[in-house]
Amino acid sequence: AKGKRLEEIRLLRYLLSLKEVSLRHFQDYLLENYGVPTSTASREGAVNVLSMNFLKEADAKKFGAMALVKLVQGNIVLNEDFAALYANQEFKDYVDDALDYGEQRFLADYDPKKYYHGFKLYGSYTRKDACRILNWEKDESSVVYGYKIKYDTCPIFVTYEKSNDISDSTKYEDRFIDCNNFHWLTRSRVNLFSKEVTAIEKPQTIKLLFIKKSDDEGAEFYFMGEVTHKRSIGSSIKNNDQELPIVEILYAMNVPVEPKLYKYFEG
Repeated sequence: AKGKRLEEIRLLRYLLSLKEVSLRHFQDYLLENYGVPTSTASREGAVNVLSMNFLKEADAKKFGAMALVKLVQGNIVLNEDFAALYANQEFKDYVDDALDYGEQRFLADYDPKKYYHGFKLYGSYTRKDACRILNWEKDESSVVYGYKIKYDTCPIFVTYEKSNDISDSTKYEDRFIDCNNFHWLTRSRVNLFSKEVTAIEKPQTIKLLFIKKSDDEGAEFYFMGEVTHKRSIGSSIKNNDQELPIVEILYAMNVPVEPKLYKYFEG
């Protein structure tokens, strides 16, 4: 109940009251009651999360590996086992408090103009949050690393100040050139003809930039908005005595970075 997205919170709350809802009716419900537009993919993604299919097995076990909802003949229904637990007043109070907190946190300063592809501009997100909000079937956060291209979307995660104890081949010089442009490097052993570079260069591939200043900030990254590919340059990076191919990419920031945040990263 971190309040990163409303769909899961409201869907579970709706079902705890009315037990069943169609995907389409839930779309109308969110828009009419909260002014929050939602896509088919996001509604189905919320069902995927609440049915525990999204989570890794170890994470699902933390919640008793119990699906909270399920799809039955095109309708979303509350899982009977979870409904039985919710009948216990102490458990009910705990669930209601968690849902209240998540909903209030999301709606406190909700402004649809600040949201891009489900992410709030300058909001903080983990890799796992990104996988969920992008409606990937499974939590792939452990293999996203710096970036991953999936379903014509490429979330990019940058740690602005690199740790001294990482290998030379991963000390990428990712940086802002100014508030409107960002210089970024692919992983090593990638060249201009690599499939991932070709995919990144395509206008239809949505590139989403997430940045944290250093690892001291934990697992969350600031969402900096969507970026547009401007130029790719074949280059190389040192790894001990080797020169490994790499591609430098110049991105335009679709929304210029706020000066205060720009100074924070550069300071």
